[in-house]
Amino acid sequence: MPNSIEVDAHNIVPCWIASAKQAYNAHTFRPKINRLLSEFLVEYPVLRKHPVAWEKTVSKIAWEKSLKTLDIDLNISEVDWIKPGEKAAKKTLDDFIEWPMDSDHLFCITPSFYRKM
Repeated sequence: MPNSIEVDAHNIVPCWIASAKQAYNAHTFRPKINRLLSEFLVEYPVLRKHPVAWEKTVSKIAWEKSLKTLDIDLNISEVDWIKPGEKAAKKTLDDFIEWPMDSDHLFCITPSFYRKM
């Protein structure tokens, strides 16, 4: 299925299992999560073909017509500080993972904050 998107819902460590106490610092909570990764990280299950075939035809989407139904202010320009694409997303994720967070930063994680990094 070339147009399928797989979403990972398996590799989540529940917070209440990682720690019975409320975490205030990422540096104290991260080791608790890391200790449980071997238990919670699993491979994606193999994507299976659905046993019931889809017999209906799907009509083409009329995007221009759809856009006209939206209440959009077209005078607002696009943002230029967000880089599109998989490579840019990977870099942003890597930067976030490697970024040393202390407790002061836990309360100010907003997109505009990342521009200052």
